Amino acid sequence: LKQEPGEDNPVFTPQDKKYPWLLAKIWVRNSDFYYHELVSHLLRAHLMGEIFFIASYYMADQHPISRILRETGRYTLPINITARNTLINTGGFFVEVSMNFTINHPR
Repeated sequence: LKQEPGEDNPVFTPQDKKYPWLLAKIWVRNSDFYYHELVSHLLRAHLMGEIFFIASYYMADQHPISRILRETGRYTLPINITARNTLINTGGFFVEVSMNFTINHPR
């Protein structure tokens, strides 16, 4: 989406007809959802947390940070494994939805 309107790049505003403007808002919210789920939530919370959780096993058992990371991250691996198997693998939800959209709606 570029800022300059053109034949291949429509720019929608509240002054447009009701349904094109509504559809444009839906697209933006949908894109924001995918960004939040994949980058903000999955990457920054789960996958980065997994790195620190695994690293805690290379620390001394008595180290306070190690104890905190192991306790708070004990469910991290099962959740991340489930996400890899159902959401972000080749046949997963996010890949299937993204690929089906890209195939059915080429740029």
